[in-house]
Amino acid sequence: MYPCAAAFTNIPRRYFSVKKQRAVDVHEAELLAIARAWLTAAWDYVHALASDFAVHDEFSALAPGRAPPRDLPAFIRQEQSYAPDLNDGVRVNIAPLQLARLLAADVLPAKDLEKALKDRARWRSDERRWCRSGRLPHPGWWPDSPPSR
Repeated sequence: MYPCAAAFTNIPRRYFSVKKQRAVDVHEAELLAIARAWLTAAWDYVHALASDFAVHDEFSALAPGRAPPRDLPAFIRQEQSYAPDLNDGVRVNIAPLQLARLLAADVLPAKDLEKALKDRARWRSDERRWCRSGRLPHPGWWPDSPPSR
């Protein structure tokens, strides 16, 4: 679990009564269950896309200089992580938050949520393919300048 009872509110655990701590812990468990369910629902599509190409090349890494995933399960875990990208647009970046019920109100129509996740997976697959063929110098989610050491 999280070191903070109210991880989503950034309020330290010691400020809650025992009853409130339990309620917050239950709420966190529910949020984590929802997030896991959402991830498993959308990743069959990612798995199908990932099986079409090698996951061991440099374009499968999240950033230049980072090691690419060693196998397909590691690649899928990497793609399941929430890493917003400005180039993906608001719909794609907000969909995971809305599915995990972390927003105060629904922003996107329900029909667009799963489509947004599939779009992100397809776009990343396309960008990797274009990098391999030489059409792009690097994926769009990589920073433009190399990391400084």
